[in-house]
This record gives sequence, structure tokens and C-alpha cells, in this order.
Amino acid sequence: MSQSPKSGSPTKPDTQDSSEISSKLRGEIEKLQVSFESKNFQTLLLLLRELKTKHINSKHKIRYFRDLQGFQLLLSILIHYSNDYVTQSHLEHSQLISLVIGIMGNCCIQSNSVLSNILSEDTLKCLISLLSVGEIENTEKLWADTVKLLLVLKLYRPEHIDYLCELGLVETLLSAFSREDKKSVSSVIKLLSGLTHSPQICVRMIDTSGVKILLEYLNGVEEDVVTVEVLKIFTNFLNHKQELFAFNFSSNCGVYKVIEFCSSEKSQISSVASTC
Repeated sequence: MSQSPKSGSPTKPDTQDSSEISSKLRGEIEKLQVSFESKNFQTLLLLLRELKTKHINSKHKIRYFRDLQGFQLLLSILIHYSNDYVTQSHLEHSQLISLVIGIMGNCCIQSNSVLSNILSEDTLKCLISLLSVGEIENTEKLWADTVKLLLVLKLYRPEHIDYLCELGLVETLLSAFSREDKKSVSSVIKLLSGLTHSPQICVRMIDTSGVKILLEYLNGVEEDVVTVEVLKIFTNFLNHKQELFAFNFSSNCGVYKVIEFCSSEKSQISSVASTC
């Protein structure tokens, strides 16, 4: 009589299952490659949807996909269609690009091991170029998905900061506050909150009117979590570039705003505000 597995012990796919998964993914990657090279847009879109929902929806499937060079193919697809979208305004490509970005984001969330396969200078340049495109009808989802992927990629690592500044990420993110679509702004603020752990990003934001933009935005904020993130950005400014921040903060009447938050009945807001 065979023993049942111990409770709580992780189950691993057996050799046959692993072989089947690898073989299936290899076939899917080959089909993606053929559709991409033949520029069969509709088939490529269909294959990407199936890839997201059926074929890489678990950690071990993502690992096999990575080992079979699947992410390299996704990056090639992303860069190719993003270039057409940015330079020639091919709006029909926004759906495909958003799908590729969504697949990458899901994979990063489920498995940190794929970050190095996605995070490259070419990828960052591509993603920031997508955010640099002006507001176009029916492309809000692509903009939001791009910001979400940048959040997942943990861009606050020191090795990325110089290149991000060179690409104009700070200026691009600050432009979000003037967009009519406000749904993505909370994600932008969360991203900036992480990035401002870097003194270099703090200087860039302060020099590009970041303090004024954030203070103006606070006037209409209703979500407590967003208010807290903005106050955390101010705290980062204070920690890294105190004199530069203090001048910009006081000249934009920021002191009065923070005093108001310090007396808030909501402890989370008053606690963070007191650090400013």
C-alpha cells in the first residue's frame, strides 16, 4: 500500500509532466516565432492570449518558458510593435503590446527569477517610450499596464538609476498628473515613492517642479493611501536633499499643507506627515 504524501509538503510535477510541459511550451514558442516572423498579427494576438491564460500560469511553467528563451521572444515582439506604435501611431498594436506587458508583469509577480530576463536597457527604453506617447483614445489600458510593469520591475535599484534619468523617466511620470485619465496616477505615485529612495531621482524631481505638482495634486486627493505615498515622497526628499527640498516646499506653501495633515484624525496620515 503506497503512502500518501505528508501534509503541507509541496508537490512537484513528475518527470513525465515536466517533459510534457516543456514540449508543449516549446511548441507554443515555435508558433509564436513563426507568427511574429510572418507578421501574422491576428494569429499572434490569439497565441499570446492563450499563452497568458493556459500555458504560463504557474511558477514551474514560467521557469520552463524562461529556460526555453521565451522571454527573449516576448521582448522582441514588444520592441517591434512598440516602435510601430510610438513612431507611426498604429493604434491596433496597443492591444497586443498591453497583452505582452501583462504577461511579463504576471510572470514577475509569480517568479522573481525572471526579472533579470526582462530588465534590460532595451526593455526600459521601450517601456518609457510607450509612456511618452500623448493621450490617445482607447489606449489608457496600455498606459496603465506599462506603469504597473515598471512597478513590478523594482526600478529603484541603484544600477538602473542613471539610465532611467537619461531616458527622462521622471519627467515622463510627472506628466501623468496633467492627463485627463487619472486612474493611473496612484500607480505613478507609488512608483515615484520607490524611486525617490535615490538622491539622484530626488534632485531630478525637485528640479522639474515635482514638489509643486505633488502639492497641487494633494488638494484633490480622496484616497488615504495615495496621500500617504505622497507624504512618503516628501520624506524621501527631506532625507536626501533637505535644503533643496525645503526651499521648494516652503515657496509652494507646503508647510501649511503638512501641518494640516499632522492634525488629521487618521493616524496613518498624521504619522507620516509628522516625518516631513
